[in-house]
Amino acid sequence: MGVEHDKLGFRPCFLIQFFYHTSNDEARPLHTNLRRAIKASDYCVSGRYPIIDQGQNAIAGYTDDATGIYENVPAIVFGDHTGVFKYVTQPFFIGADGTKVLETKDPTTEQRYLYHALRFVDLPDGGYSRHYKWLKEVAIRVPDTVLQRRIANRLDEIERLQRIAQDMLEKYDELIQSRFVEMFGSSDQEMVTLGECCMLQSGKTPSKRNADFWEHGTIPWFSPKDMKHPHLTDSQDHITEKAITDASMTVFTEPTVVVVVRGMILAHDVPIAVLSGPHVTINQDMKALIPKDAMDPTFLAEAVRNQEQLLLAETTQSAHGTYKLDAQVLVQIPIPHVQLPSQQRFAAFVEQVNQMKDATTRTLEQLQMLYDSLAQQYFAI
Repeated sequence: MGVEHDKLGFRPCFLIQFFYHTSNDEARPLHTNLRRAIKASDYCVSGRYPIIDQGQNAIAGYTDDATGIYENVPAIVFGDHTGVFKYVTQPFFIGADGTKVLETKDPTTEQRYLYHALRFVDLPDGGYSRHYKWLKEVAIRVPDTVLQRRIANRLDEIERLQRIAQDMLEKYDELIQSRFVEMFGSSDQEMVTLGECCMLQSGKTPSKRNADFWEHGTIPWFSPKDMKHPHLTDSQDHITEKAITDASMTVFTEPTVVVVVRGMILAHDVPIAVLSGPHVTINQDMKALIPKDAMDPTFLAEAVRNQEQLLLAETTQSAHGTYKLDAQVLVQIPIPHVQLPSQQRFAAFVEQVNQMKDATTRTLEQLQMLYDSLAQQYFAI
């Protein structure tokens, strides 16, 4: 691609404008000129038409009402607050203020090429402020149409492989769930409540004002922001030995199942993970499940995860909007009562699946490195 790379620099220009424009002061969703808004509370989990917002998920929700749908597709959607770009190929609704539809001023620019070029743009980190003020000043390399298509096709292929790998990760999770139901989901399976087999242990936050509790800390201190994987060995934040002793922190030395019980994440997910390490701690927004008798942590985590919909139905919301899962609800959920050898057989199956997940995750990382490398060649000015 060396020769093609040389061609990319000949026509930098300003490319972006709104297809329709609503001023920031209007603070309402942008759809078509009908300006029909869809509130988040009106999103459906399924439906005929997707709702696209500025969040990380490709689709925020669905609706069956076609009134005011945006039909000029394919379209590039930009999250003014989040800086997220999305390429949408079917008619859709925009579901939140700050979500913009972009098009090029240059009719010779391929939409798909522009999408990839925009993804390469390094916008300033403005927090939750609007980012379009920086985006509209961006200059982008625009080669001839044939080369645009070749570049877009190559990057599209990497994205296609990434989607396949991501789908595989989701299928692995479904495989674990299916195996759990297969082994422990019969109608005559004996059940016990979580409170009958486990005790709940809370965490805490050492004083942030005491630097001796945090500076050069080496002991993992887990909070909900860390709960992105089913098995965790390290956290973003760490505390010191002094915090352990002076703040009377509870330390877990064996693999321990933890559940998030407070936070906005509980609006749609109940994060559950097994924490492993010689010494780990948690904050006050999580509960550790301490078995009263021998129990495999992988089995216990999946048993609780299998009741996620029940837990979500029982979450409550405080006056300032934070979601909470009460301990009295948590201890009442039913889980299968099975002997330890059966639990361990299930855990061994999960370990096999996790090895495949790890390999797929590495493939995703390699694909992202390849995408980033090619994008640097194609789009750097």
